[in-house]
Amino acid sequence: MAVAHLLRGSVTVNAGELIKTGQAIAKIGNSGNTSEPHLHIHARKPSTSSSILGGEGVPIVFEGRFLVRNSLVYRANN
Repeated sequence: MAVAHLLRGSVTVNAGELIKTGQAIAKIGNSGNTSEPHLHIHARKPSTSSSILGGEGVPIVFEGRFLVRNSLVYRANN
């Protein structure tokens, strides 16, 4: 899985590290040509492309909802 547009310097885990459900891994940033902070998630089968954004995608569920390409998920700030 790859994530993009994280706040620079906010990543708290290392590649290959086992993480737990609910564990914070970074803060969302506002990189790229965008008007607000957001996160891109790319879930794919291992070793299906040399490109980080290529390869065969896999299903992903976020807060009980199956996501499809370009799904938007909003979460209120707590």
